[in-house]
Amino acid sequence: MKNIVIAMVLLISAVGTVQAADSTKFCVGEHQSMCESGMAWYPCGTNTDGVARQICTVRTQDGNKVLDHTIRMVSTKEGNRCGYTVLEVVCR
Repeated sequence: MKNIVIAMVLLISAVGTVQAADSTKFCVGEHQSMCESGMAWYPCGTNTDGVARQICTVRTQDGNKVLDHTIRMVSTKEGNRCGYTVLEVVCR
């Protein structure tokens, strides 16, 4: 019985952890230190749709699936090479 429970836990953890309407914020800018502590950071020129697709990818029994998603600009400020932008991705 213990092996069945462990197998079920492993199966559940193997399937993506992003749930419908989950949101994740990330920062794009030249220096990570200028972004909120603990927030995912990406450098200038990052393809933000690619980041959103990565965030909203879940593993299923049939392989990886990219959930529908939206990207919303939360804030932006000027500075350094490309400024600093915080974006929120909502996976659906």
